[in-house]
Parts: sequence; structure tokens; C-alpha cells
Amino acid sequence: MIAIHQFHYRASAGEAITQHMLFIRESLAEIGVGGKIFSMERKNLPQGKVQAWSPDSVWDCDLLLIHHSQYNPELKKILSIEVPKAVIYHSQPPSRFFAHDPLALKNIEKGLKQLRFLKRKEMIALGVSDFSVSGLRDLGFKSTGILPLIHLEPSSVVKETFERDEAKHLLFVGKLAPHKKQALLIETFYHLRKELPPHSQLHLVGTGDPVYTKYLKLLIKQLGLTQSVSLTGKLTESNLREYYLLADAFICMSEYEGFCLPVVEAMKSEVPVFYRPISGVKETMGGAGVELMTDDPVQNAILLNCFLRSPAALKAVVAKQQTRLKSLSGFQNRKTVQKVLMGLCHRQSEIKTIFSSMKSSHDAPLTL
Repeated sequence: MIAIHQFHYRASAGEAITQHMLFIRESLAEIGVGGKIFSMERKNLPQGKVQAWSPDSVWDCDLLLIHHSQYNPELKKILSIEVPKAVIYHSQPPSRFFAHDPLALKNIEKGLKQLRFLKRKEMIALGVSDFSVSGLRDLGFKSTGILPLIHLEPSSVVKETFERDEAKHLLFVGKLAPHKKQALLIETFYHLRKELPPHSQLHLVGTGDPVYTKYLKLLIKQLGLTQSVSLTGKLTESNLREYYLLADAFICMSEYEGFCLPVVEAMKSEVPVFYRPISGVKETMGGAGVELMTDDPVQNAILLNCFLRSPAALKAVVAKQQTRLKSLSGFQNRKTVQKVLMGLCHRQSEIKTIFSSMKSSHDAPLTL
């Protein structure tokens, strides 16, 4: 049986890269392809989901997928294992967003240095969007491709009619981090709140950077929004689904996204999406939703208020988003994962055959 193993240095429940690894394994299992997921640091995961890593763990695979984000202390050991390999790159925000956190800054910069080293090894590299693949090409990777993050199917959610005078619930889901711009969203809500019905709320779902989280709490208190803005922390899948069903609008002020799965989840839940058309989120939305063309909280509040006061406008936004979901589902599915990775296995098998024949004929190794 074919086996495709995966490795990422860290794995934890609900974390984006871990979810991607599980999705890949589930997609391959559908066609009888086996494989294990390995990690050095595991947190809050059910037993058996992710295995403990050791250098002799992956010798029996047909392909090893190395998920790369920040610094990976085990990278050299992994590269020394003589199995076919490919990189799946999860793009990271620019280092300027980590000036307040020396350790995170160091991990980002060292991870980028390792990525350049992988380029010199002439490894095949996959990204999760055109945006992340363009970053790989800028670094000099020659063999690149895109791998889906999720399986999209037609939505069965039916959104209740948008009511003009009911309290509004605004939502953003994502790691609490400077590049996600939750502070800008809070400031926008501060200016918007006086135009909204009483008891309207902003819900920020996620955990993350402790320094930035403290800043957000202080900002909420300073603006007098303690009763109106909730930092929910981490939620279960069922609780998160309830927030999507409750939301009147999903607002993404983020300045850096590789793909941005939460906007897809919002569209699936028939929630109108408002977003800054920057980085990968622009590609994911594909012209659907409502673009926020400024980082001025007052201007954004005015635009949001216009839409939130118009049920007809919100319905039109949702209708366009459903068209976008249909388009995304043509690529974002398990069959595409299967096709891409089985094609990669076949390609690596051909390279391995060439390597073996050249080694026996000329006793000279071929750099993969």
C-alpha cells in the first residue's frame, strides 16, 4: 500500500496547519493511501491523531510532506532521511509584525532562512493559494503547485431574513495577532456602534499573542466597549458554528492572510463578508463580499452602516458569495488533493528510478 507521511514541528487541536494535515490524510484514506502525521510538539490532541517524531519513523513511506512555517529545529535530520520529499509552505506574516516579540521574530526569520535552504535543495514546494505560491517563486523555487485546504460542498444553511432594527452581531475569527488587525476592527466598531440598534455586539473569536491580547483588552476598556465587545477565546466546533449562524456580518481587517479559511466558513453560513482586499484573502474572495478600501475606522464604519441598514444589499452580497463558493469548490476538494499528491508520488517515483539507474551506471549521486 502507498504511504504518504507528514511532518510539522508543532501540532495542536484546532490549529490551521494541524487541520490541514488531518484533511490531507482523510482525503488520501478515501483512495486507500495510508500515512501518518508526525510532530515534535503535540498539544491537546486525541491519542493517535499525531505521532511522536523520531528520525526512524518515516523510512517506510513513498512520500514525506514537510509542512513548513516557522523555524523547524529538526529540518536537517528530516532531510537526511532517504525518502522522496516535498514541502508544503504555510506563508508567514512579514517580520515587521513581530517587533514586540523577539522570540517570534527570531523564529520567523530563521524559518525563512530554512526555506531558502530548501530552495537550494531543489525540492518541490506546494502552497495553499496563488498568493503563497508566488512567495515561493519569489524565493526561487522552480517546481511549485497549489494544494487545497478544505473540501467544499453545497451549503445546506438557510440564513434567516436580515432584520433592519434587531441588534447586530459582528464577527471575526482568527488568531489574536497584530497582522490580523483586531484593534482596527474594535476602533471601527466604536464609531459604528452609535448607528446600530441597542445591544449590538462585536465578537472576536480566537487566542494568540499574549502581548497583543493584553493591548486589545486595554483598548476595549479605554473605548468603553467592555459590554459590547467579547473576546471569546478558543471555541469548540459546535460553539463556533453557532457564532457563524448568529452573525450579521463577518469583518476581516487582516493585513496578511495566506488563504483565510474563516471567510469561507462565513460564506458557507451565508454571512456577508467585509474585508480588506490584501494578500491571500483577496484571492479567496474572488470579488465576492464587500471590499474595505481604507484602514480609516470612520470611513469603514460609514460603509458598514450603509449595508447593515439595507437587508436587500446584504442579500445581494450573500448571493454573490454563493456563486464564489461554487467556483472555489471546483478546486477545494478531496479529489484535487488526491490528484495532486498521487501525481507527485508518481513524479518522485520516476526521479527515484532515474537516480537508481544513474547511481548503478556511473556510481555518481543525483541531487533530488
